[in-house]
Amino acid sequence: MGTRLFKLQNGTNMLASLAAVSFIMIFASFIGKDVAKQVENWILVPVLGAAVMLSIIFAIRSGAKGSHGKAWILFSIAMVTWFIGEQVWFVYELVYNENPFPSLADFFYLTGYVFFFAFSFYYIKPVKKAVTKKIVGTAIAISAALLIPTVYYSLNSDYNSFELALAASYPILDVITLVPSLIGIALFLGGEVNFMWTLVMLGMAIFVMADTGFLVANLAGEYYTGHPLDILYLWSYLLFAFGVRDQMNIFRKNSEGERFNKQEELR
Repeated sequence: MGTRLFKLQNGTNMLASLAAVSFIMIFASFIGKDVAKQVENWILVPVLGAAVMLSIIFAIRSGAKGSHGKAWILFSIAMVTWFIGEQVWFVYELVYNENPFPSLADFFYLTGYVFFFAFSFYYIKPVKKAVTKKIVGTAIAISAALLIPTVYYSLNSDYNSFELALAASYPILDVITLVPSLIGIALFLGGEVNFMWTLVMLGMAIFVMADTGFLVANLAGEYYTGHPLDILYLWSYLLFAFGVRDQMNIFRKNSEGERFNKQEELR
């Protein structure tokens, strides 16, 4: 009963947070681009910061035992690198008034993809028997379809060779990372993983959608920090935070018995 009540409350809080972030960002954008830029910065720090802190705490509590322990360590590193990347982006833009692309922020953004992919691999590993060729094929097909427009827009941009290679690396890593995320969502639909954990994978899928929209809008000269499109990034970070929070609750209850003896409950 307590677990169900927690999940209901967690789900309600999550929906309220998603709605609040959307309303604030749209309202700020309506006022003006400068206001939207400042507002996003103030929202992003606590939202992504929450995902960072929760993931680090959970990684420390779970340790490096088994696939799940390693997975959450990798996830926490991914959150930290993206948090640093976001801060570097805002320093370039708000302090130095320079275009953040290309910049050091890209290094941290791209590094985060590598760790998130590794996290997905380790987390899905315990249920790999449930991953069919059909699920993998469908995930690859959907991911590859998203690669077409982003690569097309990149090749038709005014970027120099280095900028083009850097810009193209985002959709490529998006596709690679999206595959295990879609597999995770498919496993939820098949009843192999719990819903709140699937929020992490859903968050990554939304993150990839945001990346695609960002690249297209940026190449069209329409993107600015605080653009309504950035709501998708904030949604992703919120889903990460709530997904980890739910796992922490399951882990705590599991620890009352034998730690990690029932790892299937953590999926």
